[in-house]
Amino acid sequence: HAVLKFEDAVLMASDSMIGQDALHGNSVHISISATNLDKAKGYFINLAQNGDVTMPFQQTSSGAMFGMLTDQFGFNWMINCERP
Repeated sequence: HAVLKFEDAVLMASDSMIGQDALHGNSVHISISATNLDKAKGYFINLAQNGDVTMPFQQTSSGAMFGMLTDQFGFNWMINCERP
């Protein structure tokens, strides 16, 4: 597991789950939690280019904005932005 803080966001990464075969793309899961909605949208849009959106960036029942995608290289991303 790793955590990297930059600007107003936090990037977290983890390896595959115990018992799960590590294949290209599923061996790393990456999450970005941002506090700036415009930046969070930008991260999502840029990472989704030539990739596959698995959950559109949208408001959740908790009020946060959240989306999931697999980028063009096969890596899984979660983008989150807590709303005040």
